[in-house]
Amino acid sequence: MLPSLLKIPMTVDGIPQDPSIEISPETQTIVEQKMPNASDDVKQKTMVLMETIKQRSQADLKPDHSWNDEAYLKAVDAIQQHLAKSKALSEKYEAELEQLLHLLEEEVQQYWQSLTQHANRLSHRLRQTADNTWIISNPVESVTSNISSEGNS
Repeated sequence: MLPSLLKIPMTVDGIPQDPSIEISPETQTIVEQKMPNASDDVKQKTMVLMETIKQRSQADLKPDHSWNDEAYLKAVDAIQQHLAKSKALSEKYEAELEQLLHLLEEEVQQYWQSLTQHANRLSHRLRQTADNTWIISNPVESVTSNISSEGNS
C-alpha cells in the first residue's frame, strides 16, 4: 500500500504545493518535451506534481529497496489519475483561451468597423466643409462654375 502517496498535500486545484520540492533536470526535460506550448505556470505545476509523486513513491519502497507489486500498481494508478486531472485542467484552460481569443477578435473587428465608419464620416464632412469654404470665399466664381457645369450637362 502507498500511504504516503495518498497523503500528498493538495490545493483546491489538486496540485501539490510544497516549496521544498526540487525539480530534477530529468523531470524538467520531460515536461519541456511533452508540453512545449504550455504556460510556465502549467509547466511548473506539472513538474512539482511529478517530483512529488516520484518522492512519495521512493519513500514507499520496502527497506530492501524493492517494489511490492501492489505498491507499484497503486503508484502507476495514482500517476495516471494525476496526469488525467492535469490534462483535463489543461484542456479546460485551452478551451477558455480559445473562447477569449474569439471574443477579442470580434471586438477588434467591431472596433475597426466603427473606426472606418467614423473616418468616412469625417472625410465626408471635411469635403463638405472645403466645398462650402470655397463657395463662401469665391462667391462669383462658384456661381459661374455652377452655371457652366449645369450648361454642360
